[in-house]
Amino acid sequence: MEILYKFDYETIETHLEKVRFFYTRGDHSESILLLDQLINHYSKKDLSQKEIIEITSTFRSEKALIHMLLDNFEIAKEILDNLEGNREKKEEIGEIAFIAINQAWSYYLIMNNELDKGLKAASDVLDLLESDTDNTSTNNYFKTERMAFTEYLISFGYWIIGNLHIANEFGKSSLEKFREYHTVRIIQALNHQCTLARSLGQLEQSIKYINEAVIFSFSFFNQKIQPILLNNMGLTFIKAGYYQKAERTFRKALVASDDTFDFKTKTTILTNLAELQSIRGALTESEELFREILKIVRQEPSLKQTQAIALMNLGKISLQSRKYPQAAKHFESSLQLMESLKHQKDIPELLAFYARTLAVLKNFETSEELINRAKTIASSLGQDSMLPLIYLSEGIFYRLSTGLKDNKTIESFEKAYQKAHEQGNHLRTLESAMYLAEIYLSGEKPNFESAKNYLFKAISLATEGDVVPLIVRGLLLSATIHATELNFGLAFDELQKAEEAARDVHLLEELFDIQNLRDRIKQQIPYLQWVSEDNVTRDPSLMLSLIIRITKRIPEDIKLDSTSLLMYYFASEGPKLLYSVNARNLSQVTISSLGVILSISIGQGQSLFNGLYGPLPIQDTNSLVLCYTTFLKDEKADKRLKGQNFVIFAFIYPKEVERLVFYDRRKIDKIFFKFSTDFPDIRLWNVSKLELLRKEVLEIFLT
Repeated sequence: MEILYKFDYETIETHLEKVRFFYTRGDHSESILLLDQLINHYSKKDLSQKEIIEITSTFRSEKALIHMLLDNFEIAKEILDNLEGNREKKEEIGEIAFIAINQAWSYYLIMNNELDKGLKAASDVLDLLESDTDNTSTNNYFKTERMAFTEYLISFGYWIIGNLHIANEFGKSSLEKFREYHTVRIIQALNHQCTLARSLGQLEQSIKYINEAVIFSFSFFNQKIQPILLNNMGLTFIKAGYYQKAERTFRKALVASDDTFDFKTKTTILTNLAELQSIRGALTESEELFREILKIVRQEPSLKQTQAIALMNLGKISLQSRKYPQAAKHFESSLQLMESLKHQKDIPELLAFYARTLAVLKNFETSEELINRAKTIASSLGQDSMLPLIYLSEGIFYRLSTGLKDNKTIESFEKAYQKAHEQGNHLRTLESAMYLAEIYLSGEKPNFESAKNYLFKAISLATEGDVVPLIVRGLLLSATIHATELNFGLAFDELQKAEEAARDVHLLEELFDIQNLRDRIKQQIPYLQWVSEDNVTRDPSLMLSLIIRITKRIPEDIKLDSTSLLMYYFASEGPKLLYSVNARNLSQVTISSLGVILSISIGQGQSLFNGLYGPLPIQDTNSLVLCYTTFLKDEKADKRLKGQNFVIFAFIYPKEVERLVFYDRRKIDKIFFKFSTDFPDIRLWNVSKLELLRKEVLEIFLT
């Protein structure tokens, strides 16, 4: 190769542009070989010592940058250490070398997590370039290109820190300057701006940037950057809700990364593909992939941030699988690693998911602290795109800590929905719409219009993006609504669709919910036939019960201390209390009269039958009673009963429980039958046996 050896800014920059062209085309060894050739030739030229140092130091700085792009940081450090002595000697080595050395050092420091030092070095270079008053065309080319790259470095540093607004300001300025001279580095700048625009919720602009970068990559024959660009494009598709496009793009990126042997990029693509699979419900495959990624990145010190993200994603999968303690453990490990790296850009997302997990585990104090911290960091970094996620976690926190229809709960979910919708964030819009549908279906006065409106939006978005877990959840809620409106055929159709979708991706918890809801609707059909459609719509007891079941929320009202169990037998003067458990809140008058009332309600004499009755209200109390009657052996009983006695078990619980729970009557009947069979003689009964029976009956309410 013939090289024209001259000494002026434009010639030096032309040589460097050729080096970068070779590198971006994938000819890494060719680019380094050309730099070595340039260093060798200029070292022997008939130039002053200062000029030789200035030129060769500039080329050596570029060589260090290329090695860093290839993740050869040890080689880069060795080159930079040899240049360290000239780093502060602008007058002795010349302006070109001074700028090149400090730019290379800035990139090295930023990539090695010394962000303050790296940004300071880049800022010093930018100050020098801006103070240069030489406006000749030759110098302008050099100055503009160097200013563009320096602004790119500053933008990149602030992006790592997480300060998106400052990063975007420098990034846009950098891109404008790269456009002016159409340099190879424009691809790098466009890819970076795609990331920033996506992080700021500017999805259309993000796609425009990445499409432009792809076009430039073909014009520069840039093979190496293809998987990087495709990976970034896939991330933008995820944010916009184009999940199938995203998966196809990630798989193309994987193929491209095989051709370039880029291990770091391939690991990043696999991480994003695994996260996409978890969004769409393939939790087992996603978890296996993340664990494999974790094994790989733990062996590579330069990939600690990837390790922290993998841990965060394992936490998300555990949260989605309802393995809450395991999720908390993963989130804590990820948080410790991120804080040690001082990379704040991913911390708001992590804190939001961690807070959600702790709220489910009822650690409300720490959960609230994490939410407030996430808000503070996101605000300081200008991460408006994180607000929908943070508001969602805040809504879940209020919902679990203060109640379903608390104003703060609704307000947080509404803010999440509005923000996500404004930003075009598909997944967060979908999630917040689903939560709002649940909320508006709950409470003593459900807002069916709002509930159906949000549910329709949620199911549409979930179907559009093929987000299977949320499709299933939406169909469960839709089936619930149809059941309360007595449209059982439609309810069972929705459950069948939900089951097919859940089986496709092995959503075991959801399959349990589907079967549970199907059984409960079947059990209630005879009961519902006695209730008018108007009453069902106005009375939310059925709706609430089903929603609570499918969302796994156990009402706080159902506690062991709030229930009582009384056992009556028939004496000559009528029903008489034999044993009682936790009856301290009942007056003696209530206890005595209850036996009589139940015997009258159930029947007497020849009308005595075994079985479960009720629930019946207890006068002047806020309680209901569910009673089971049977015959037990009793030698002391009336002779007419032939050695048996008629026994009434009275299970007393708050009215609120009836509103909130669909208990399985058949299971309760079986428990009473089992106990009366296991202990068929009245002499075998005592307070301990009655307490055991009470606990087993209560367990039906809780499951």
